[in-house]
Amino acid sequence: MGDGCKWRMHASILSDEKTFMVKTMNPLHICSRPLNFKVANSTWIANQLDDLLKADPNMSYELMQETLAKLYNVNAHPKQLYRARKKALEKNEGKHSKAYS
Repeated sequence: MGDGCKWRMHASILSDEKTFMVKTMNPLHICSRPLNFKVANSTWIANQLDDLLKADPNMSYELMQETLAKLYNVNAHPKQLYRARKKALEKNEGKHSKAYS
């Protein structure tokens, strides 16, 4: 937990080896989750920003990053943003290779 955060949970596994029993818990949280998490891959980002990228296919990476941080508290790597925009554009406009085949 972050500095000063008092959130804690202590639990023990029960005899069925599938269930936990919470023994003590302090639910007060004063820290936030980290800005990076593995669910935020390029596919997830493309899905979250799909409508915005449909309206503005040339949306800047900076604006994509600001939007993700504001809405989801996520900080994406520039390569993820590049891939996400590419995936969203392919979904919305189709692949160029299919247009010429």
